[in-house]
Amino acid sequence: MDFTSENTAPVHPAIVDAVVKANSGYATNFEAEAWTKRAYERLEDFFECELSAFTVLTGTAANAIALGAMVPPYGAILCHWDAHIETDECGAPEMFTFGARQIPLHGEHGKLDPGALETYLKEARFGVVHALQPATLSLTQLTEAGTAYTPTEISILTGIARRFGLSVHMDGARFANAVASLGATPAEATWKAGVDIITLGTTKSGTFGAETIVSFKPEFAKALAFSRKRSGHLAPKSRFLGAQIEAYVENDLWLKNARHANDAARRLSNGLAAVAGVQIVHPTEGNEVFASMPLAMTNQLINEGFKFHRDWRLHPRHNRFVMSWAASFDDIDALIDICKRPTVAQA
Repeated sequence: MDFTSENTAPVHPAIVDAVVKANSGYATNFEAEAWTKRAYERLEDFFECELSAFTVLTGTAANAIALGAMVPPYGAILCHWDAHIETDECGAPEMFTFGARQIPLHGEHGKLDPGALETYLKEARFGVVHALQPATLSLTQLTEAGTAYTPTEISILTGIARRFGLSVHMDGARFANAVASLGATPAEATWKAGVDIITLGTTKSGTFGAETIVSFKPEFAKALAFSRKRSGHLAPKSRFLGAQIEAYVENDLWLKNARHANDAARRLSNGLAAVAGVQIVHPTEGNEVFASMPLAMTNQLINEGFKFHRDWRLHPRHNRFVMSWAASFDDIDALIDICKRPTVAQA
């Protein structure tokens, strides 16, 4: 009954099997082996294009290394005020860019407002040595509010960025959930919509821990390769990362896992929306549910063993529930039933 994060869920059996199989015998290290080669080939099929790819262990490393390759020390990274790189990565992008600053902009339900982006860029002091120089737009998919940018919305934002000479980064920690929700292809939601680099997350979708920096622009490949090594994120036993990525993409495991998690979230969201005193704070467009509920209801759920992120944000105060590939519909129904109890709902 743990809805705190996908990271609390078990690893998918197909990923476990892939790693066990990769553990047979010897293999060349540092990506000069068959598993990583196959994984990168699968990613080219996945995105329907030629690309450069670099596996790392964590999403923070992926985002920071990617932005380090895209942004100069005197640059600015434009992002939503609630973006993960802004609120949850301890300044890692700033460290890897050797000083570039993140500029938080507003937007409803986690989505960057095109007007806010255009206004900032129109007023930016390009070419003035006293000012930070806007360099990259960073989009989070799913957003930190659990909403999904459509390909059209992405294209509008990337179009604005392009007019002002910015590159575009996408934090794709929950990219699979977004694509599954939208019914779009990975290509339509990335490079076809103007994205230059995506940090493709799989850890939240059932792997042990494998994130991939995917560059659709050849000019970033050299900086990414050297920055990954210099920062200590080139894995010696790379076959175990490659094996995870290969299994994740094969047979649409990524899509099956994302669909299940999304279905679970909709089940919870619809159930809670029907409970008196509960308000769904953001549209449920992926695998996360954000719900404002009476304090007594929150306490009762915790007392009965449910785990979730209490007081995720304070304005308005609400809780976050995250569904994984392993989410149990029985657990979801039990949670809803507790919230419906007259003694709880009316407290």
